[in-house]
Amino acid sequence: MNTLQSSTTISVNVLALVLLTKSLESNLSRASVCSLPPSPGYGDCNTDDEERFYFDVYELRCKKFLYMNCLGGNENRFVTEEQCNRFCQSSACAAGEAVAVASSGVPLICDKPSICPQGYKCVYDKLFNRHHCCGFSNNGGYCPVYSVSYISLATGAALPCIPSARSDSCPEGFLCVGKGQSGYCCRPKDICPLGQIAENRLSSANLVKCNLQEVNGDCSVQYECISPYYAPWGFCCSSNATGWCPNNSRPFLSPDNGQPQKCTVGVTVCRVGYSCQSQNNSIIGFCCSDPTDIGYKLLETELEEPYWLQNLSIADEISSAVESSANQPTNVIPTRSAVFDLMTVLSCPDTLSPSYLTDSQLIIECTGTEQSTTTCPAPARCVRAPRDVLHRSVCCSGYDGS
Repeated sequence: MNTLQSSTTISVNVLALVLLTKSLESNLSRASVCSLPPSPGYGDCNTDDEERFYFDVYELRCKKFLYMNCLGGNENRFVTEEQCNRFCQSSACAAGEAVAVASSGVPLICDKPSICPQGYKCVYDKLFNRHHCCGFSNNGGYCPVYSVSYISLATGAALPCIPSARSDSCPEGFLCVGKGQSGYCCRPKDICPLGQIAENRLSSANLVKCNLQEVNGDCSVQYECISPYYAPWGFCCSSNATGWCPNNSRPFLSPDNGQPQKCTVGVTVCRVGYSCQSQNNSIIGFCCSDPTDIGYKLLETELEEPYWLQNLSIADEISSAVESSANQPTNVIPTRSAVFDLMTVLSCPDTLSPSYLTDSQLIIECTGTEQSTTTCPAPARCVRAPRDVLHRSVCCSGYDGS
């Protein structure tokens, strides 16, 4: 089989699975479908009877029956017993969700939310008259880290798709992620970067998909298209970010754009008087004001406002580098354009592209000292950030001609 034939076969198989998944997710609820009586159909179509499975609402299990494969019938009809069980045992779950199963392979019963695995919620299943755990997960690792997959009722696995810059075939709220002819429908756990809000149209509760390559795009005013997977398709997120800080402290606003300054806990150092704070043990947070202003003064100038180094308490090697730099005399009196504002976002050299932390717009910082080494994800490498007075390094990829 040549490459073209193989590609065509993959496309047809994926399309067939998508259509089957959509047919299983009909307008009727799963509980309603599984409550229908078995219907063999009727008519004289000159076809052989076929073995099918239906869910018996009285015995609460799937059973065989013969389907005439002609006229009539209803949706309580499945090709395999496994498909029947998967569909009806998850009748309390929403489209794309899966029911959590116990070690014995049966659905996990919950009487309180704490019993459910992370990412699942305890919901009432009226078909079985009990509570089950439903939710999205990334079981099988089909999607990137910090993402969940859309589960196909036909297979019980992540719904496959074909990546395309022209269209996205995944259900609402999910994006096709992959390479070439192979992909899966995924959604990041955090739809938008920290502090930004996803757009929801008034007509529905669905997230708004958008294409970065479209000039006008599908986003409303005050929203922008952001791709969580560095792909053509993304979601509409608010252009302005809302900073969160604890105990009535305030976020630092970047002088470049007036937006709250984001930070990475344990990595980013904030301007003097600010520290990196986050919610729910998240790695990404905001630079929030401290009760005391303790830091290092960078330069004494006659400018209206002094410039300060960021708080250096969490990075000893950076602190020593700054102290070393501060001991070197200089005869240059800096002007405003010559002073580096340390709250600007770190950047790569002009010919290289930055690597970002997952679910954020923050460049990954790295170190290469003898005491500690932070590696970069392939194919990026650790390079010195230009125009950074703290001499930090960041993860960048591309060809710089060296």
